[in-house]
Amino acid sequence: MTKERVQRLVVGLVVILLVASALGYLLVPSAMLDIVGIDSNPQVTFLVRTLAAALLALSPAAWAARRRDGTSGQRSVLIGLAGYMFASSLVDLYGFIKQVVGIASLPSIAFRVILGAVLVWLIPARKRPASVATLLALRRTAGPTDRWTSRPTNLDSRCGN
Repeated sequence: MTKERVQRLVVGLVVILLVASALGYLLVPSAMLDIVGIDSNPQVTFLVRTLAAALLALSPAAWAARRRDGTSGQRSVLIGLAGYMFASSLVDLYGFIKQVVGIASLPSIAFRVILGAVLVWLIPARKRPASVATLLALRRTAGPTDRWTSRPTNLDSRCGN
């Protein structure tokens, strides 16, 4: 399977899961919190709904990263998604260790770590800017140019020949 296909599938799956969980937290926060054993109160409900709104707002940008084009924007989205997968897994693991969440959070933690690792694998390499030496070499091979228009100049006409 090519990286392009893996990226389309994995990013698509991640976004669908993020949207589904965000809608759940937005519409029925107490039921969603019950899954991992957290009691709901008005403050927790407010906070969960605020975070769900943020996830929903960021989903279109993440959805656009399904197509592999190697742009810096796509690279940033993949880094952000991978970071979210790892950070949210660490938060859940801490919650499990401190007995804030129940055992139902463990499969979710493992699944997000795997998704995060795949997302890291999908991050395109950073395009390096050309070195000064390369730029100077290109300039010498291109010949002299008019400094205002970047068009090649005729050296003979400048010298009065």
